[in-house]
Amino acid sequence: MSPEDIAREYHLPLGAVYEALAYASDHPDEIARLRQTEDQVLERLRAADQRGLGTADGTAKAEEMSGAVLQEMRYRFVPPPRP
Repeated sequence: MSPEDIAREYHLPLGAVYEALAYASDHPDEIARLRQTEDQVLERLRAADQRGLGTADGTAKAEEMSGAVLQEMRYRFVPPPRP
């Protein structure tokens, strides 16, 4: 997918796409940690589903767990705004 395609698909300014790509290129270790964290989140959600947390009484717990992990990812990996 080209930067132009990404911008169009996600309704983003083209400059923001290039900025994100440049950031990812300049911080490969951070991006690797993010992907590892995403994989861990998916694994935890799959395990929760296998334990029955996807049922009506367990849905709230699974959503709470995924929300907490995603919030942690947001604070750990989103770069601060530029001045």
